[in-house]
Amino acid sequence: MNRSRILNLFLALVFLLPACGQEDKTGALTAGVDALIIKSKEFPLYDQAIDGFKSVFGGNQKILTMPGPADEEKFHAEILETNPRVILAVGLRAARWIRDQGLKTPTVFCMAMHPEDNQLKTDSMTGVHLEPAPGEQLQAFARVLPEAVKIGLIYDPQRTGRQVERIKSAANKLGLSVFARPVENRDEVPAALLEVAAESQALWLIRDATVLTREFFNHTLFLQLSKRLPLIAYSEQFVRKGAFFSYSTRYDQQGETAGDIANRILQGTNPADIPLQHPRGGLCINARTGQMIGALLPSIRSQMPPEEVYRIE
Repeated sequence: MNRSRILNLFLALVFLLPACGQEDKTGALTAGVDALIIKSKEFPLYDQAIDGFKSVFGGNQKILTMPGPADEEKFHAEILETNPRVILAVGLRAARWIRDQGLKTPTVFCMAMHPEDNQLKTDSMTGVHLEPAPGEQLQAFARVLPEAVKIGLIYDPQRTGRQVERIKSAANKLGLSVFARPVENRDEVPAALLEVAAESQALWLIRDATVLTREFFNHTLFLQLSKRLPLIAYSEQFVRKGAFFSYSTRYDQQGETAGDIANRILQGTNPADIPLQHPRGGLCINARTGQMIGALLPSIRSQMPPEEVYRIE
């Protein structure tokens, strides 16, 4: 073989190898990833949910964080280039944005507040409530406070009206009464709290931004001790700050439930046929608070580890 033929063969290989590499890269983009995880923002609690998702989801994943408004068009193109089989939207902003983009990719959301009020359920999107079902929460309340048949709460109908109606319906089935006092703004909250406290055997904090402020929470803690009015919270973070108990879900459990849904979608189930899911819950009890208000039951005390705050799944 002369030098000319050797040189031509070498040049052919040089040009052929990059082309093969490009073909592999293009093939990889076409194949896509199993799950594209889109976070509304960088937030440690979102990372807990993502860890839960990864613990049960059977495919590979890629994680992106929502950009500012100026870069959303470029971000949309990046999603299309990634070509995921399913999208996990973590947080309300990501879920709303994906819905509004009209993406046809099957999408599961978690860590999104009031999904029904925010109209997140579509033919291509389904997901996970932030909290266990109202009936399960009320059953847990009855277990811890069997004498408390009248539970009071304060809410803004514009924010949580539908949620409160579901709570009332579930309470009625269990023979419980919910004294729900509506407010239109924060100025009405102090008087409403005194009214609810006078008419109830326990106070229930629900996830309502009009009502729940630091001042309001501190006032409920004062009423809990001064009137021995047990305070029920929607998250164990409030229990660690002095509320008597919550029946709530951990953030990783949110992600686990979302992962189960995503697995079903990859196995062929249409998102339109999957209703919104409630994550499983667990009791979180502040034993010291219970002892201070005389509300810690023997049946609960028998399960107590030595910690001040503990959780029963």
